Amino acid sequence: MSEERREKKPFRPNDGKKPYSKPGEGKESRGNRPFRKDGEKPFHKDGDTFRKDGEKPFRRDGDRSFRKDGEKPFRKDGEKPFRRDGDRPFRKDGEKPFRKDGARPFNKGGHGPGGKKPADPRRVALNALCDVTMADAYAGIALNKRLKEAELTPEDKRLATSIFYTALENRMRIEHLLGQFVAHMPEPIVREVLHLATAQIIFMDRIPDHAAVDEAVNQIKRLGREQYAALVNGTLRNLIRARDAQELKEPVREENPTRYLSIMNSVPETLVARLIQAYGEEEAEKIVSYKPAEHWENVRPNLMEMDDAAFEKYMTDRGWTWEKGTAAHSYRLLKAGDLAGDED
Repeated sequence: MSEERREKKPFRPNDGKKPYSKPGEGKESRGNRPFRKDGEKPFHKDGDTFRKDGEKPFRRDGDRSFRKDGEKPFRKDGEKPFRRDGDRPFRKDGEKPFRKDGARPFNKGGHGPGGKKPADPRRVALNALCDVTMADAYAGIALNKRLKEAELTPEDKRLATSIFYTALENRMRIEHLLGQFVAHMPEPIVREVLHLATAQIIFMDRIPDHAAVDEAVNQIKRLGREQYAALVNGTLRNLIRARDAQELKEPVREENPTRYLSIMNSVPETLVARLIQAYGEEEAEKIVSYKPAEHWENVRPNLMEMDDAAFEKYMTDRGWTWEKGTAAHSYRLLKAGDLAGDED
């Protein structure tokens, strides 16, 4: 091929079009883009429009618009970019993650976020019981703290107190009864919910069985443990059926008297063994099985502010049931309510 031939552009077949397309021409026949001028940047892959200097490349069809400088990258393919209909709005930066649908906010200082004061006496009893069993708190201090945080009526405070102490004072026996229906507790919080409900079913006659079961199931759901609702419901109903049929298995005294007295009275076996050794089995049983018919609270007046007569008038004016104690200037109160939260 001669040098003259090489300098010439190759010949195109005569298809009715001009040999070479100018900008904007020839698209309908062969889809070719206009030629770039010298120094221009290459064309975008899927389009014919030139990009300006510094402009970002075009996005593919269906993609979202480019993020602005400083914006977080888009989510990966397959992720749900937006929330589903009915979902709660996205949380703001620094905001705590959302709870599961239907779950109430947890009590402040309890077992989850929220900070809202509970209005349920059973929830107050649960929080106090968890403080004792999981955080080694003193029973009286834990209960007073929870009662102070809660917005409860005096009647509900007494109910919370009764449930809490009933579950705590019969803990070993409740553990023995629940062991007949649940081989392994999935979580400590589930165990404590079952303990409170069992205390109401076995030891508290004034609370209907169905109310104890329903409240326990609702409580476990509000704690965000919906997967254990069937376990709680089935365990408590089986407990009720076994109790009514007198099929609950108690420890056999003849086989091991120490273990029997320990479980039935929720007293450590080591203490029972020492009492039996010191006083004999019969006297030891009287000691470990003693429970007052009513729970009294012992108080004394501040003698720098009032004497015994003034303090007795003070208690009577507040409607408290009281009697003199054995020690000087001491009194025993019955159902006085939340003394730690009394403003006076």
